[in-house]
Amino acid sequence: MMMMMKALTLAAAALALLAVGEMAAAAPDATSPCSFNGVDYASLSSKTDWTFEDNLYWYEMNICAVVNEVSTCQQKGGMACQFNVSNHDQVIASMALWKGATTTVQWSKIDSGVSGLWSNGDICDVQGADVKRTLKLDLVCGEENKIKSIENIPPTPEKCQADVTFTTPAVCGHGGPPAKSGGLSGGWVFCIILWSVTFVYCGLGCIYNRTQKGASGKEVIPHVAFWGALPGLVKDGCSFTVRKLRALCEGGNSSEYTEV
Repeated sequence: MMMMMKALTLAAAALALLAVGEMAAAAPDATSPCSFNGVDYASLSSKTDWTFEDNLYWYEMNICAVVNEVSTCQQKGGMACQFNVSNHDQVIASMALWKGATTTVQWSKIDSGVSGLWSNGDICDVQGADVKRTLKLDLVCGEENKIKSIENIPPTPEKCQADVTFTTPAVCGHGGPPAKSGGLSGGWVFCIILWSVTFVYCGLGCIYNRTQKGASGKEVIPHVAFWGALPGLVKDGCSFTVRKLRALCEGGNSSEYTEV
């Protein structure tokens, strides 16, 4: 009996560890440069670059990841790349770089979502002054993931910036990325493991008691005496706890335990 109780205890401990592990795996990475207010927007990265075109330039962009299209911009870690509108092989500039955990992003809350500022793009030559390119990425509520607009702010000796507006359902409502489909939640994992352990415990216990001990009737139930006494033990424990709490509230000091 002791061996079976130990096995049950180990199974319960493994169940708790698995449930905690599942919930930890689903939690956002708070150390990610793309994490803001408990939400990791790196989930918006894509294996297909987001593209946009205006009268002057062609843009390719990823979010919190390096672009996928091979170019000199991609080779230097470009997250947002600017190309000649008539020749998509001609890189004009790397507007923002993605260097993994070492990337610095300044996040802030805006009315319709969140905004991130990258300040690590290529150098702009503005009136003889070398100015670091910056990229302001506004993630705003929308029905689909896409670049809504890109505005190149007229450069000055103090600033060379592009403003990108990106619509996404990720900032609608609760403000977090939509749940990824195809996986079980921590609660379901817990329930499945609990049911499995219970089934194995009851099934193997009954078989063992019947075949090895010759038990019959309710005696085939594993640890039947323990389970039969459990309701009374729970009742006694609750009564004892209530009395102790009542004594503490009334200023008494009763340490005796009386049978109920």
